[in-house]
Amino acid sequence: PEQTIAGTRIVWSEGARTSALIRANTLRRYPKRDEVLLEGDVRIALFDEKGRKSAIVTGQRGKINDRTRTAFVDSGLVVRFLGSNEYAAATVRSDWAKAEDLTKIVTAMGNVSVVSDSGITLRTEYLTWSGRLGKIRAPRAVTITTATEIESGFNLWANADLTEYTMERVTGRTRRPAGDIKRIREQSRGTAR
Repeated sequence: PEQTIAGTRIVWSEGARTSALIRANTLRRYPKRDEVLLEGDVRIALFDEKGRKSAIVTGQRGKINDRTRTAFVDSGLVVRFLGSNEYAAATVRSDWAKAEDLTKIVTAMGNVSVVSDSGITLRTEYLTWSGRLGKIRAPRAVTITTATEIESGFNLWANADLTEYTMERVTGRTRRPAGDIKRIREQSRGTAR
């Protein structure tokens, strides 16, 4: 590296507004590769157009590309998608993640597990989070588990805390009382007309 910096941060901005804040115990800059290696207590915060934090990626090791304004984390990874009041709506664990400042998209891949504060768990191999839309997208196979249901499907779109979602080719099972299931069926018939 041409530079090694201990205990510092990198700020990406758009105009006068901070769009991403990157911190690590050690940064090693390689200008010829447009790359900075991040080591120890890596923390990447993405901010939306209103200046609110929309996602926080933490881990032990990663790298950033200054030219594309993209950050990768691949060790000890945790991602938190934040709700409108900057509370942690869901926490993601996966093998690696990429945060793109320009598009406000976080991608998680490999053994992806999302646990929402509302008690819902999502498992898949690949998902993206759009900070601009405030939506999770999992185009591949997904499994969603709640206290009473297990559903599987494809092409999931969901809000940050997984309380509202759609997906295709859904299969599943429930442990709800029969009266609840009958009421749900009657409601869906009433709204389908």
